[in-house]
Amino acid sequence: MENDYRNALKKGQKYTRQRIVRGLYPRLPVLDEILPGNRKMLAKDLGLVQIPLEWVVGTVTSARAVSFAGNFMPAAEENSEFADKWKQLCESHLEEGIREPVLAYEYMNRFYILEGNKRVSVLKYFDAVTVPGNVRRILPERDQDEAAARYYELIEFYRQSGINFIEFSHSGSCGRLQNAVGKKAGEHWTEDEIRRFSSAYYSFRKIYLACGGDKLLSTTGDALLTFIQIYGYDALWQKSESLLKKDLIKAWGEIALQQESSMIEIRTEPEPEPSGKGLLQRVIGVSEKKAAFLYDEEPVSASWSYYHELGRKHVQNVFSGKISTKACVLKEDGEIGNILDELVGEGVDVIFVTFPHLFPEIIRTAIEHPEIDILSCSLNEPHRNIRAYYPRMYEAKFVTGAIAGALCRNHRLGYLSKYPIYGAIADINAFARGARMTDPEAEVYLEWSSVGGLDAAEARLMEKGVELVSFREFGKQEGGNRYLNGLKWMDEERTSPLVLPLWNWGIYYERILRAVLNGTFRGEDSGKLRSLNYFWGMSSGVVEMIYSEQLPESVRYLGEVLCRAIRDGSCRPFYHTPQPGANRNVPGKNRQFTRPAEIIRMEEMVRTEEIIRTQKVNRAEETIRMEEIIRMDYLEDNVRGVIPAYEELEEKAKKLVNYQGVEPSRKDSGR
Repeated sequence: MENDYRNALKKGQKYTRQRIVRGLYPRLPVLDEILPGNRKMLAKDLGLVQIPLEWVVGTVTSARAVSFAGNFMPAAEENSEFADKWKQLCESHLEEGIREPVLAYEYMNRFYILEGNKRVSVLKYFDAVTVPGNVRRILPERDQDEAAARYYELIEFYRQSGINFIEFSHSGSCGRLQNAVGKKAGEHWTEDEIRRFSSAYYSFRKIYLACGGDKLLSTTGDALLTFIQIYGYDALWQKSESLLKKDLIKAWGEIALQQESSMIEIRTEPEPEPSGKGLLQRVIGVSEKKAAFLYDEEPVSASWSYYHELGRKHVQNVFSGKISTKACVLKEDGEIGNILDELVGEGVDVIFVTFPHLFPEIIRTAIEHPEIDILSCSLNEPHRNIRAYYPRMYEAKFVTGAIAGALCRNHRLGYLSKYPIYGAIADINAFARGARMTDPEAEVYLEWSSVGGLDAAEARLMEKGVELVSFREFGKQEGGNRYLNGLKWMDEERTSPLVLPLWNWGIYYERILRAVLNGTFRGEDSGKLRSLNYFWGMSSGVVEMIYSEQLPESVRYLGEVLCRAIRDGSCRPFYHTPQPGANRNVPGKNRQFTRPAEIIRMEEMVRTEEIIRTQKVNRAEETIRMEEIIRMDYLEDNVRGVIPAYEELEEKAKKLVNYQGVEPSRKDSGR
């Protein structure tokens, strides 16, 4: 026992010296100093639980803190009364184990000991995992900050799973873990499932820390969730410790990314192309590259794949002799591994995944073959080894909304969206803002084709007396003569779109592949940890507008004026944060302006252009950040509709939405 105490004392002294040198507090945190006088407020008794020693960080009163270093190792001299009691506990632990529960308070997933500090000290010295304790939980205010929001997620997860030893750095991770281990949202865990997960967690934690996980801010929970999402839950048992370690090291970049407060870096414009003689020499000296395009549906029958296929053919023509392209169609989910293996074997250089759902096999390929550049056509993609690309279609929807507001006579506009995924809500809100600009009384009735089907959604709009509807379909043709895209009249006689936003994938792919050829593509993320997401818009040429000859000249001119203003940056659809009435799915009631719904005259259009041109005020500090635009999960106050819950969606939509959906619609949102 003498040697044990001496070693524990040295550990405490070493810890204290290191903390002092780094200018950090060397003693145990004291709950009474963190929450003076508040221990009886918002408290709840949890009863007897197994407390993870990893989260036992301090004492309740300052009187106990002076006896310990900040790592709970003893601070008293070897011949002290404290040392004698510590040694007695040490002997008791080695002979029969420490069984008497401690008394503790829990606040923000950290435990502070009221009685039993020496028991904790001994157990920590011997690297024990848990200590039994009677716990009283102190609850923070729910709207305190993001940390409090994550904490309440943990409380709900603990209620469902009985697991209190895991922690995450980002909101929503508890729900994603529940989904990753095959549990439904809100489903309770069995005792066997808890034991199985606990065993996997602590085995994984041992490997993670041995690989240097303690040097990262990412928690063991962050690392475990990332590992499961890439390799699957069963891999924790099916692979040996050496293989788990090997796979963990491969995925280290993805895990390290979790420690970033913002895991995504959004690029709103392409990188400038290098010029000069050096560029010409680099391009001439490069051997032919190979680019593959993955589709989840046949281009001949699915318009989304069809337009990407047009983009592929465009770059095949532009880079003839420099880049060869190949189209691959994923007919069944199980085929993705075989397709990727074939592409790797063929020596492909770039893979464009044109569907927004990233299969684990795609992520694993990106990790195991860093020589291949893989890009996903999606938004908010937090993967270090995969870049995302998507057009800022909300710019076109803003212009479309302004045109719709100018044309509509009864103030009732329709918006038919497909999936509640990242970016789709921004499109809806931009359309609503544009409509309100030309008709302050405009109301946008929102329906979803993934809730009950397209025909039912259209019927609901008809019942509401909607005159014009904006589709967020992608050129889909139904029945051979009906195009469900752009802005259209609701009556069946006028079927052609008045305005057609164009997704110019050919330009997108050309700019990306040109960067691959000239060598700047790899240089963009040199030294960067965060995931690169390309979110280009009208100014890059990847979003365009096509106008019908049916449009009045003045209204078409309005669209052209707004497009020019968006391209040069003087018009921003989201130039300020939403007003109080614009929040989650709650229609606003306060509309401040009224105006006749007549068609805007040419002189009014000229005046609009003059205002935009002469009032180029710097609104950068008022503009909503791109991250907020992408993750929008609320609707403008003139939108009449809601973001659907996961249970309301058709089966085909659920898979996509649970991966790329905004929070109110995901299975793990807890709504």
